[in-house]
Amino acid sequence: MGKALDLAQKLHNMATKGATEGERDNARRLLEEHMRKNAITLDELESEELLTWSREFSAPEHEAYRMLASVVLSVVGSTREVIQMTEGDIKARDLKAAYVLVFRVTPAEMVEISARFELCWLRYLKERERLFQWFMEKYVS
Repeated sequence: MGKALDLAQKLHNMATKGATEGERDNARRLLEEHMRKNAITLDELESEELLTWSREFSAPEHEAYRMLASVVLSVVGSTREVIQMTEGDIKARDLKAAYVLVFRVTPAEMVEISARFELCWLRYLKERERLFQWFMEKYVS
């Protein structure tokens, strides 16, 4: 049921926050069909139960760590704690990561966070490559 509920939450998010009226209408139609097919209730979909999520990052992934923290805060605001584990906490738990981010969100918020982070990260990588190319042309060539 996890994947079906995840898809339902994504469709629900689109149905309420879609860019255009047509996109919202289409998402509503698909959501109703999907919920009926998978016996998903509105209560399950709009669950406000907070789940604890964590993500570990290696040292070279520091930029991704910082970006995810920013995305989480932009979605949940400052009303909930986002825990950035200290180096001592990480060593005490015998984790291999250089950075660990722990946050509590609803399933719907997690769907939004995942989508925003993926979009931002891909855009960032594209721009970083463009900056590198410009730098090489300007200062190295």
